[in-house]
Amino acid sequence: MRLSRRYREVCYSGTRGPGKTDAILVAFAHHCNIDYWVFWPGVIFRREYKHLDDMINKSKRWFNQLTPQFCPCYLSGQGAMNWFWPGGEELLFRTFNAADDYWKYHGHEYPFIG
Repeated sequence: MRLSRRYREVCYSGTRGPGKTDAILVAFAHHCNIDYWVFWPGVIFRREYKHLDDMINKSKRWFNQLTPQFCPCYLSGQGAMNWFWPGGEELLFRTFNAADDYWKYHGHEYPFIG
């Protein structure tokens, strides 16, 4: 599957089921293993970790299917839920529930934010 678009940013909304989660996961994976390496960290935010469950399950299906030759590795534990690629790309799943949560990420560099 290839995610193609003519625009730099795409707004996607709707009820459950039209593929918003799939689109954001594929958008990140589309840029893995193409010379960005450690310069391609990404983060996907949800209000609570329990809201990340479906996204993490879908990511396990998509990433293993889209990039099997690169063997991305999923790690979790102690509040950390991350995907790592051998080239150094990293996707984090994190919570952002209140304005004060900004300070947890202040100074971080993420070229991909979902």
